[in-house]
This record gives sequence, C-alpha cells and structure tokens, in this order.
Amino acid sequence: MRVLKSSEEFFDLLDKLPNGQFVTIGYVTSAEITATVKRRNPDTGRMKGYPDYSVLGSDNEIGALVKITSYNMPYLNRKTVAKRYGEFKNSVNDIRSDFGLEPMRDRKDTHRPLTMETTA
Repeated sequence: MRVLKSSEEFFDLLDKLPNGQFVTIGYVTSAEITATVKRRNPDTGRMKGYPDYSVLGSDNEIGALVKITSYNMPYLNRKTVAKRYGEFKNSVNDIRSDFGLEPMRDRKDTHRPLTMETTA
C-alpha cells in the first residue's frame, strides 16, 4: 500500500538513511507535442491543428504523454550537511580574517526553520 506523505515527512524519512546512501528521486509531468498537423474538422469543415503523433512513430491517437524525470544521488542527512557547512564557514572565515576581511554574514532564513540543532 502506498501512503501520501508531506514534504516534511519525506525529508524526515530520507534522514533515516545512512549517510552517502544512493537514492533515486523521480517525478512525473505531462509532456506535450509541439508538432501539429492541419486537418479538416468534420463537424465545421474548417481546417484545425491537431497534435502530430507521427513524430512518435504512431498514427493512432494517443491519450496522454508523460515525462519521467529521475535523479540518482548520494543523500546526506540535514544534520551532516549543516555540520559540514559550519566547518566550511569557519575555514572561510579564518582565511578572510587573515586578509582583514569581515567574516561571512549569516543570512536571515525566511523558510520554515529546521526542527533539529545545527552547528555553525
């Protein structure tokens, strides 16, 4: 049985995976045919543009076309990403201070705050 999850629950589920585990994330969208063919409409007698399914190697009318996009990638949980970013930011600030520059600024987060602790 499949269960619909919210985006928050989806990332909570991904965070339970071991770090570096490969995951495949995909989604389906509708695909459109831009090629058209002009035919006479039998009801009105006027010429009308119809999708040209012959570009797909089919003369039959096709009900729908879908496009499947998938990404296969190693997933790092949010705690690990926050920890590594904190380490990166500290090393960048060390270099910036060596050259007399201001440290990197913290941006104001306008998104939903994470419910886990982060190190920065």
